[in-house]
Amino acid sequence: ALDTIDRAQMDKAVQLLLNHERVFVFGTGPSISLVDLMEIRLRRFGKEVIPIKSSGREVIDPLLLVKPGDLVFVICFFDQNPTLRLVLDYCRQAGATIIMLTDTLDTILGDKADVILSARRGPVGEFHSLVVPMTVINALLLSVAAMDQERIMPLLDRLDTLRDQLKDLNKSSDMV
Repeated sequence: ALDTIDRAQMDKAVQLLLNHERVFVFGTGPSISLVDLMEIRLRRFGKEVIPIKSSGREVIDPLLLVKPGDLVFVICFFDQNPTLRLVLDYCRQAGATIIMLTDTLDTILGDKADVILSARRGPVGEFHSLVVPMTVINALLLSVAAMDQERIMPLLDRLDTLRDQLKDLNKSSDMV
């Protein structure tokens, strides 16, 4: 990750995540776990998050919600399928800002995104894990949290309070 991520692009991605309240996160296949991670964390930061984890016709309904001023975070590796192209083209036409986290597609699809985070996962044709892209996402999220502590910390405190309440309620129901 350290060898392939452009620091200026990373900083720009952090600023975009800070400045957009509504974020669409797209990824399919193994990338769904990364979409889920971003959805959970960004919601805890008070963002409205719309996950897009399907392909084909199922992608159309959430795309209809994209409007100017939205941020779209696209996670795509190696395969430039028709759904990916539709998401990128439609979101660009809708006036959304696009961050792309990719390994090899930056040279092919890079002109469709405002920010490219190129996270190499190893040579083509070998086993690829999600460790590098997950590390990039975690670094983004930690940077956002560090830069927006005044807003995010009370939300995380509220999360802890709700967890404690649920824990207490579970204890009460176990006693009955």
